[in-house]
Amino acid sequence: MTTPPLPAGLWRATAAGSSTAFAVNASAEWIPRRPVASRTAVGGAPSPGARPTLRNGWWWYALLLALLSAEWWMRRRIGLR
Repeated sequence: MTTPPLPAGLWRATAAGSSTAFAVNASAEWIPRRPVASRTAVGGAPSPGARPTLRNGWWWYALLLALLSAEWWMRRRIGLR
C-alpha cells in the first residue's frame, strides 16, 4: 500500500507520545533550471574547423563496395565459389 507524496513544507508527526518535525523538499524535476547549451552548433551541424568523420563521406562506402566486388570477381575467376 502506498500513499501519495506529501507536498513540500515543514511537517510534524506524533507517534506513541513522542513528536518530531521533518522537512519535505520539492522534487528535483520541479526545481527550475537554466537551459544548458554546448559550445557546438545546435542542430547537428559541425562546428567550424571540425574535421569530417568517416561516416559522412559517401565515397568510403563506394570504395568498400568496389573492393568487395573486386574480391568476389577474382575469386569467381580462379574458381573459388
